Amino acid sequence: MNPTPSQLDAVIAATSRIPKRNFTAYRGGYPKEISSALIDAVFSIRAKYDSSTPGKGVFNRVRLFRTEHPTVVDDFSSLIYLGADQIERIMGSGKLVAG
Repeated sequence: MNPTPSQLDAVIAATSRIPKRNFTAYRGGYPKEISSALIDAVFSIRAKYDSSTPGKGVFNRVRLFRTEHPTVVDDFSSLIYLGADQIERIMGSGKLVAG
Protein backbone atom coordinates (compact mmCIF):
# COMPACT_ATOMS: atom_id res chain seq x y z
CA MET A 1 0.00 0.00 0.00
CA ASN A 2 1.39 3.37 -1.01
CA PRO A 3 0.55 6.43 1.05
CA THR A 4 -1.59 9.09 -0.57
CA PRO A 5 -0.31 12.65 -0.96
CA SER A 6 -2.62 13.78 1.85
CA GLN A 7 -1.27 11.07 4.14
CA LEU A 8 2.30 12.14 3.40
CA ASP A 9 1.35 15.76 4.05
CA ALA A 10 -0.16 14.73 7.39
CA VAL A 11 3.05 12.93 8.42
CA ILE A 12 5.20 15.89 7.39
CA ALA A 13 2.94 18.29 9.29
CA ALA A 14 2.99 16.11 12.41
CA THR A 15 6.77 15.74 12.22
CA SER A 16 7.24 19.49 11.97
CA ARG A 17 5.42 19.88 15.32
CA ILE A 18 7.88 17.65 17.20
CA PRO A 19 9.93 19.90 19.51
CA LYS A 20 13.56 20.28 18.44
CA ARG A 21 14.72 19.29 21.94
CA ASN A 22 13.39 15.77 21.28
CA PHE A 23 16.12 15.31 18.69
CA THR A 24 19.03 16.43 20.85
CA ALA A 25 18.99 13.29 23.01
CA TYR A 26 20.22 11.11 20.13
CA ARG A 27 23.76 9.99 20.90
CA GLY A 28 24.60 8.67 17.48
CA GLY A 29 23.42 5.11 17.93
CA TYR A 30 25.67 2.19 17.10
CA PRO A 31 27.05 2.58 13.57
CA LYS A 32 28.22 -0.75 12.17
CA GLU A 33 26.94 -2.51 15.31
CA ILE A 34 23.62 -4.04 14.31
CA SER A 35 23.60 -6.43 17.28
CA SER A 36 24.22 -3.60 19.76
CA ALA A 37 21.44 -1.57 18.14
CA LEU A 38 19.03 -4.50 18.34
CA ILE A 39 19.79 -5.19 22.00
CA ASP A 40 19.47 -1.48 22.81
CA ALA A 41 16.11 -1.25 21.03
CA VAL A 42 14.62 -4.39 22.56
CA PHE A 43 15.71 -3.66 26.11
CA SER A 44 14.73 0.03 25.86
CA ILE A 45 11.05 -0.78 25.54
CA ARG A 46 9.36 0.66 28.64
CA ALA A 47 12.64 0.64 30.55
CA LYS A 48 14.84 3.18 32.32
CA TYR A 49 17.46 4.08 29.70
CA ASP A 50 19.96 6.21 31.65
CA SER A 51 21.25 5.72 35.16
CA SER A 52 24.10 7.21 37.16
CA THR A 53 24.56 3.81 38.83
CA PRO A 54 26.95 1.47 36.98
CA GLY A 55 25.18 -1.67 35.80
CA LYS A 56 21.75 -0.03 35.86
CA GLY A 57 19.79 1.33 32.92
CA VAL A 58 19.83 0.15 29.33
CA PHE A 59 22.66 2.44 28.19
CA ASN A 60 25.11 1.25 30.85
CA ARG A 61 24.26 -2.39 30.20
CA VAL A 62 24.67 -2.07 26.44
CA ARG A 63 28.08 -0.48 27.06
CA LEU A 64 29.02 -3.47 29.20
CA PHE A 65 27.72 -5.86 26.53
CA ARG A 66 29.86 -4.14 23.89
CA THR A 67 32.93 -4.32 26.14
CA GLU A 68 32.48 -7.99 27.01
CA HIS A 69 31.50 -9.14 23.51
CA PRO A 70 33.20 -6.88 20.95
CA THR A 71 33.11 -9.52 18.20
CA VAL A 72 29.34 -9.81 18.47
CA VAL A 73 28.33 -6.16 18.13
CA ASP A 74 27.86 -6.24 14.35
CA ASP A 75 27.13 -9.90 13.65
CA PHE A 76 23.69 -11.45 14.12
CA SER A 77 25.10 -14.96 13.71
CA SER A 78 27.55 -14.38 16.54
CA LEU A 79 24.77 -12.86 18.65
CA ILE A 80 22.63 -15.96 18.13
CA TYR A 81 25.60 -18.21 18.88
CA LEU A 82 26.34 -16.21 22.05
CA GLY A 83 22.93 -17.22 23.31
CA ALA A 84 20.20 -15.79 25.46
CA ASP A 85 21.87 -16.70 28.75
CA GLN A 86 24.87 -14.42 28.11
CA ILE A 87 22.66 -11.58 26.93
CA GLU A 88 20.37 -11.98 29.95
CA ARG A 89 23.37 -12.07 32.31
CA ILE A 90 24.24 -8.52 31.24
CA MET A 91 20.89 -7.08 30.22
CA GLY A 92 18.62 -8.75 32.75
CA SER A 93 15.37 -10.52 32.06
CA GLY A 94 12.75 -7.85 32.57
CA LYS A 95 12.11 -4.16 32.83
CA LEU A 96 15.31 -2.37 33.79
CA VAL A 97 14.64 -0.09 36.72
CA ALA A 98 16.42 3.07 37.75
CA GLY A 99 19.29 2.81 40.10
